[in-house]
Amino acid sequence: MTLEEFRKLKAGDKLQHPMTGVVVVKHTYVGYDYDTPFPYEQYVYALETEDGRYLKEFDRDVKLIRKVK
Repeated sequence: MTLEEFRKLKAGDKLQHPMTGVVVVKHTYVGYDYDTPFPYEQYVYALETEDGRYLKEFDRDVKLIRKVK
């Protein structure tokens, strides 16, 4: 998954990781891009899954996950 795809995730999305299988996003942590005009653009910088895992935008595992439709 690319960084841009990661930043567009939302709660309820299903993700697949080769080692952990399919998990559901429980909570997203939102940041603001202050380089954009007001109102500032929001983006996801981290997420928490229903099984308690936490993933930040620059973790190496971001490249391994895929969104399940």
